[in-house]
Amino acid sequence: MENIDTFSIRNYEEEIRNILFDENRDIKIEKVDGFKRDHHPSKEYILEHYKETFLTFPTYTSSSKNEIKIWKRLVEIIHYYDEYVHFEVEGEIAPSVLEKTKSIIDSEFDGCPKWLIADSLEAFFQSLNYRVAEMLNNSKEISIFQGIEDEEVIIINLLNHYNYILNSKNIQLDVLPSLQLSKELSDIIAQALISVLEFRLMVRNPSKDYQANKQNLLIVPPSEEKIEWMGTQQELCELIISLSDKGWIENINGGSISKTANKFGALLDISKTKKSPKSNEINSLYQILKGETHPDDKTKKLYFYDNSINYQRKFDKISKCNG
Repeated sequence: MENIDTFSIRNYEEEIRNILFDENRDIKIEKVDGFKRDHHPSKEYILEHYKETFLTFPTYTSSSKNEIKIWKRLVEIIHYYDEYVHFEVEGEIAPSVLEKTKSIIDSEFDGCPKWLIADSLEAFFQSLNYRVAEMLNNSKEISIFQGIEDEEVIIINLLNHYNYILNSKNIQLDVLPSLQLSKELSDIIAQALISVLEFRLMVRNPSKDYQANKQNLLIVPPSEEKIEWMGTQQELCELIISLSDKGWIENINGGSISKTANKFGALLDISKTKKSPKSNEINSLYQILKGETHPDDKTKKLYFYDNSINYQRKFDKISKCNG
């Protein structure tokens, strides 16, 4: 079982921010103002839509996209929710307070769209960190789960759904209403959702091996269709990093590290590198590939072998690709 103290989905949120704010990427984001309100939304409206947006596990899908869009409605829901839930003491909020909230929303929406997306996803990740039980309970109201009270049944169905999406090139998860992400970003969040749900299954029943019961058809090709990796997990990571640095494969730091880990996991049978029968070898691969930011040069990464005197590198002599 994973260490409860060290389990975190912060890495996924950090990876999304790194992509959004990567100066070497020309990421275009369209802001959609939507319809104009002539009144402030009611507390009932905001609570209902905040619950649907941030406190329910997403299930809707759409065709894969590269374009990113954010609607003003999403920013409204976040700010009005703060007023109605966090700052309302008793009775109704004064109209002057709501007018000030509207001005803040207008000002923020006129600003940097990357920060709008980062802040919206931060609210979603906060729910994943601290309100997962509430999210699962709310998910029982989704039409396909109505009448199903067994949390484990819902979790396993969600896991199969998210894994199917990750292994499809043509569809992506619609994470939040009023926000259209790229397939790349959507897949990172799908991986975060999988990590949270798998961890909850292990906490519920530590003795049960859920990894062994996954449906191979929905997740990755069966092991017999893969190439068996004969080395260690660290050696595979060194190979991937070296291939990336020398230009033989796409730059893993400029792209999605988690997607790279999943692609190699789909190609290679790395099950023998697992530290324990219940560990997730793909997630372990991702954690090592992620590396650490160099303290003196933020553009560089430090990997496990940089600070290890015991590890002998095997692939550091790979020639540079001239293609």
